[in-house]
Amino acid sequence: VRCLCTGVVHGSQFVFSGSASQDSSVVAWSAVCADIELASLPAQWDKLMLEWSDSSNESCSVLTTGSSSNAVLRDLVSLGVPAVHRQSVWRHLLRRWLGGTYDPEVFQRCKLAQQSGCAIPRDVADQLKQDLPRTYTKSQHFKDERSSLRTQLHTALSSWVFLRQRYEQGYGHIVATALHVLNEEDAFWFLEFLIAVVWKNDFTLAFEQAETTVMEILRKEHADLAERLSSTFYFKSQCVQWFCKVFAETLPLEMTLRVWDRLLLCGPPALLHFCVAVLIFLKDELLACEDETDMRTRTNAKLRELIDYDALCRVATACAAQSQSSFA
Repeated sequence: VRCLCTGVVHGSQFVFSGSASQDSSVVAWSAVCADIELASLPAQWDKLMLEWSDSSNESCSVLTTGSSSNAVLRDLVSLGVPAVHRQSVWRHLLRRWLGGTYDPEVFQRCKLAQQSGCAIPRDVADQLKQDLPRTYTKSQHFKDERSSLRTQLHTALSSWVFLRQRYEQGYGHIVATALHVLNEEDAFWFLEFLIAVVWKNDFTLAFEQAETTVMEILRKEHADLAERLSSTFYFKSQCVQWFCKVFAETLPLEMTLRVWDRLLLCGPPALLHFCVAVLIFLKDELLACEDETDMRTRTNAKLRELIDYDALCRVATACAAQSQSSFA
């Protein structure tokens, strides 16, 4: 594992090397590994979880900016959140981001309201009704009509729709993916985190700003790729999918969850940096394709085979360093 953490990015290819002196992303990654003995990761996670459980104000005291626990959490998340701890980690991070907005009573009121048949706009209800069957067919965990996950999905979405009086296609798949980790209440708050924090209640504006930022980062180190993307509709059409569905339909499930680990830890910049990292990963295909149809076919096929999260994360970390964010 330690050898894998010394990989470097050369051009658009992920190249593994024994030297970490030539790439800023590797320097950052090696620093993380130097501070954490990989063999002791389970014990360190257990220790952090115990600190949280003993905290009288778990939503903020453990996650105070600059605290030692926060630094440990950052480094541990960089190496992947164990499945056994992911629910607790996400719940803590959601509460940090949502602050005073987070209130368990809000979910319970919305849940009771939708169960009681309280009205929501008809067009919103129709969108939800049309989108749920599509969600069921995209995940084997939801195909069984008797699955408890279907009930949780409907409850989380319907409750959020009652709160916000709105719905967009794709929300169902996001919440369905979140339910692999969270319960229905926390999935409700995860969707609220995306809307309020990541998209700042205005997806169109948020995406326009994200699009500009992604291209600026690419032009610094990958001008040829930026030029190619600017001459096609591929960039806008694909990135809007990645951004609005937070990779839920793009990457394999486990990799999507690890991207969400970083998104919940670092906030909106993490999503932008992973967009850049994925584009760099696809660079050879994007430069070689002659038309957009070929681009989509070849890049989608390659993304389905993407299994090396650590390499992807190193590129995203380098992007963060270039854009002078706090991602790393």
